[in-house]
Amino acid sequence: MQRICQWFVAFRQARPRAWRDGSNNWQLRCIERTRTGGELRNYTGITRDSQLAGWDLEILDPADDAVVRTLSGLTEPTYAYTPTEQTADFGAVQDRLKVRWYQLSSEIGRGFKAEIVETIP
Repeated sequence: MQRICQWFVAFRQARPRAWRDGSNNWQLRCIERTRTGGELRNYTGITRDSQLAGWDLEILDPADDAVVRTLSGLTEPTYAYTPTEQTADFGAVQDRLKVRWYQLSSEIGRGFKAEIVETIP
């Protein structure tokens, strides 16, 4: 697909975040962005884009950027990465994690990635 300009691709999400809760789940979140007709009201959120088709999430090994888990078509920009999944992917619960979020458009497909690397001290 040839892109004529960046405005024809879904924007990357705002403020991707990752933190580990008391049960060793990594809580992964980002804030969706609208592409057309959106209005930020009192910094509380935006109107939902009618072209929004969901989110893809990639979990990577921070050491070599290898994708260890891909989740496609999430209906909300949140995911709990459980200790069981971490152990299956890495062999142990992780103290450092790299995550990529992609917002999906029904007309365009995947937008630009929003990436974060988080380490538990």
